[in-house]
Amino acid sequence: DGNILTYDEVAEWPDGKLDELINQDKVKEISPSETIVCIECPERCLIVPLKRDHPETGESQGMYICPYKDDIGRFEVDLDRSKRWEIVVPRKKTRKKRKQKTVTSKAQKVATSFNRWTNYGDACFVLDEDRIKFWNGDNLTDLKLRSGSRAHRLLKMLYQNYLTKDEVKKGIGTNKTAPSESVRDVNRTINDKIRKLNIQKVPDNVEFVGIDERTEQYSMQIPFRTKDDVWRL
Repeated sequence: DGNILTYDEVAEWPDGKLDELINQDKVKEISPSETIVCIECPERCLIVPLKRDHPETGESQGMYICPYKDDIGRFEVDLDRSKRWEIVVPRKKTRKKRKQKTVTSKAQKVATSFNRWTNYGDACFVLDEDRIKFWNGDNLTDLKLRSGSRAHRLLKMLYQNYLTKDEVKKGIGTNKTAPSESVRDVNRTINDKIRKLNIQKVPDNVEFVGIDERTEQYSMQIPFRTKDDVWRL
């Protein structure tokens, strides 16, 4: 979305420019991004940092463990870099038109089927060889996803990765199935598994796989780690 400003973009502005635009109601702060561009090496990967509150100050801190470069390992992430702002576009005055019956597309229905889980704490998906498990902060549970199923294939494709709509369609879809419908079905499957396995601390109808409307890429909405990463937390 061209109306969304990231922290890295705003950081290049002159001092006081952001506050000036906010005071003029030309820019407003919106919900932070789930992902942050890593600046620890030139690769510039998109990462989902682990968020924790400092036990003494209560200040939120971000941490991440690089799965690719041993010389980087675990490092602190500045959570301010997840901040975003939106350019306020003035509304044009238009004449009232007679209400017409509208048809909601399947894609629109899919987009409102699930809810973002923002305070997931240490919860994460865990890749243990070919098995996909779920860590709720206390217990590690095998989701018992059938190997080769759409849910199993999509989650493995999304491990430390982002997928375009075409990649999702090619990986788990059909010619008659939109990527959003395939992702919706996978979200339903995961939520059903978590309910049936009675995994605690997880809200109902969570959007575990979602799309960034700005980049039009699908990604995991909570971290996806290895079992070794979980034991190091």
